[in-house]
Amino acid sequence: LSGSMYYFNRVDQRLDRQLQTVAMVFEALAGFEHKYRYAVVGHSGDGPCTPLVAYGEAPATAKERLQAIKRMAAHTQYCQSGDTTLLAAREAVDEVKAHDAD
Repeated sequence: LSGSMYYFNRVDQRLDRQLQTVAMVFEALAGFEHKYRYAVVGHSGDGPCTPLVAYGEAPATAKERLQAIKRMAAHTQYCQSGDTTLLAAREAVDEVKAHDAD
């Protein structure tokens, strides 16, 4: 998530594609909450971890999924510039390792 995604979306539709991808993932995992637990976070100049969907709290309804996607889009309009990709990757790996999994 970044301000450039918002700014350049009119040129290359990068934000639109990201939001569509997240929507597809939400729809694909709907009904499988008993099998898959996940979180959705973003990173931007505001920091390496912007929580959008808490771990194990998958959006249960279409309305909740839409609200999460709208939060992503809104974040890109107001976040600071900067790149926290490497720090975000480190934090994501640490977070995944902190949970029991197969």
